Amino acid sequence: MKKYLFLLPAALLMACQQQPASITENNTSKATIQALFDAFNRHDWKKMASYYADTTLMLDPEYGTAYVKKSQQDIIATHQNLQKFSPDVRDSITSLTMAGNTAVAEFVSSGTTADGTKWTLPICSVITFKDGKIIKDATYYDK
Repeated sequence: MKKYLFLLPAALLMACQQQPASITENNTSKATIQALFDAFNRHDWKKMASYYADTTLMLDPEYGTAYVKKSQQDIIATHQNLQKFSPDVRDSITSLTMAGNTAVAEFVSSGTTADGTKWTLPICSVITFKDGKIIKDATYYDK
């Protein structure tokens, strides 16, 4: 037993060094998700798109059942069209879970259509990060 005691400080040091990297990564990703939703709610589509990689894999019922590649310009155009459909569209996060480089955001999207019809829609997005940018966004809702 005594001959293994010298390993304890080294093991503790290694554990302490590894944990902050994970916490920092999760905090950065969480801050990015919050900033993404803040930009969405301001309808600042250019800023919102800047959180995505130049090309992002997107899964959304609007695009079908397979992932498609979308550029930041595609993301801007999609949200500009959404704003035309519902000028006051906004999202409210109800749950945000982080695990490594992945975030799961549950939120409620709501707004009013141009003809005055109010709507709400629960949505869940699974978002994957690499180098601080969103590289994959799988969004689920009942179309």
